[in-house]
Amino acid sequence: MTYPADQQTPPAPPPAAPGAGYPPPGGYSVPPTAVPRYGYPPAAFRPPGPVGPGGVPLAEFWQRLVAYLIDGLIVGAVLLIPMALLLGLLSVPFFASVDPDTGPDPAQMLLLWALMVVVIVALNVIGSYVYFVRMCHRTGQTVGKRVMNIRVVRALDGGPIDLRILKRRWIVQHVSGIVASYFNLADGLWQLWDQPYRQCLHDKAAGTIVVQVTA
Repeated sequence: MTYPADQQTPPAPPPAAPGAGYPPPGGYSVPPTAVPRYGYPPAAFRPPGPVGPGGVPLAEFWQRLVAYLIDGLIVGAVLLIPMALLLGLLSVPFFASVDPDTGPDPAQMLLLWALMVVVIVALNVIGSYVYFVRMCHRTGQTVGKRVMNIRVVRALDGGPIDLRILKRRWIVQHVSGIVASYFNLADGLWQLWDQPYRQCLHDKAAGTIVVQVTA
């Protein structure tokens, strides 16, 4: 559109303001703050297991089982040689004196087997006492427990155990097991349902618990 020479061109209209409700060009909206979800622990959270006095974690069933197997192998290996020697000293003279025509006397054979049983039981009792009582009272650990990083402590306060406690513990666990063979099984499994300290029957009799060595 043209205008007369004596008339100036009207000024251009101002730019239109941006419409309400729209962000300025090039702007970015801020994402809403994430709302924390309740009822679920963080990924790194692990519920604490049962603990003894002082908050020390109790030994797991598998730790005690592996320690028991290690100790059994050690005691058995140590007793094997003297047991074989003593049984040989009893049986070799007996069978050397048997008349090949008449065979062994049944009464003497029965006596021999009774003596062998006495020797086996006596060696097991002596060996287990030395290993589980005398060698354990300083640290509360056998070799198997040391390998598995667990130890025996007092259930009352988590303190160290003495010989009196270990003797009572040993009598219930080992001597009672010799008298009643199924007692060892019930004794060892008792910790699976015992609360709150996962005690075996010999632990309850002696007032002990087994804890993990954390340091």
